[in-house]
Amino acid sequence: MKRPKASEDSEKSWKKSKKSRERRRDDTHKEEEEDPVSLDVMGEDAEPDPELGASVVNVEFCFFPPSEIDFHSLKGFASNLLDGAAWNPSTFTDFLCGQTHIGTVIKTSDDNDTALGITTCLPIRQIPDDAPGAFQPLRDFLLARCPDPTIKKELSKTVLDPTVSKTGLLITDRVLNTPDPVGAALLEALVTDMNNAVEDDDLDPKERQVWQEQTSYLLFSRAYRSPEEPIPTSGVPESIACCRIEDTYLLREAKWSFAFGVANAAVNKNEMQPIRIVALLDKKGLTKALAKLKKDNETAA
Repeated sequence: MKRPKASEDSEKSWKKSKKSRERRRDDTHKEEEEDPVSLDVMGEDAEPDPELGASVVNVEFCFFPPSEIDFHSLKGFASNLLDGAAWNPSTFTDFLCGQTHIGTVIKTSDDNDTALGITTCLPIRQIPDDAPGAFQPLRDFLLARCPDPTIKKELSKTVLDPTVSKTGLLITDRVLNTPDPVGAALLEALVTDMNNAVEDDDLDPKERQVWQEQTSYLLFSRAYRSPEEPIPTSGVPESIACCRIEDTYLLREAKWSFAFGVANAAVNKNEMQPIRIVALLDKKGLTKALAKLKKDNETAA
């Protein structure tokens, strides 16, 4: 089945809602709500689409800053982050919910209580102070699965060392049937949030300094490979099917990348095989990835 296409007003609606994002808001759910982005998705209450062989309805995706009311929904995403390895997703989720000035949570206008995904960036230098029970297992998980000795050394000595790291952990997780234009809008909003944090006088000076000194971003996300294709141990090829459109563009601009398999994945050996991808980008690479994604998204609209 093809991905549903976004409605023509999606980009305009997002730009309108993004303006309200840039104002700091109270933690009440009502005050956090923003203008929705309308996207066409599969449904029952509309005329059939000959190409898709099904009906199409208009669903409003709403964008919110993370907050405590999203804890249970986001914990569901965090619980699967390490593929069943022992760790404390609750403390990690607390960090996600507590960082209200960075990142976006997706919901629908029909259900404002359930988060369908999140896009955010967590400064590794801050994670140990706010979520000590979560970071070390995450660090050990990635180091144990890195197949390249040179990359593993860089991860251990700088990228994942909270005492010296100037890297942000990119989290992009959401339901799989979200239309591609949402990915472009979310990545653009994240970059805007991080740029604003550099000059945000409302932030604690130490936290603002962390964003000012951040130089790189570590992508840790999901993808699939064909059963005939080996797991890429150094560099992730274009043949790998990323679960989220923005990940494809981020991988193209990465300084380095690798992948590893999912242990005990409940899939047939002849089906697409789930893998995890890890990639490091600098600020220039992130900016280029966003620019190319936006350009291709506008061309396809």
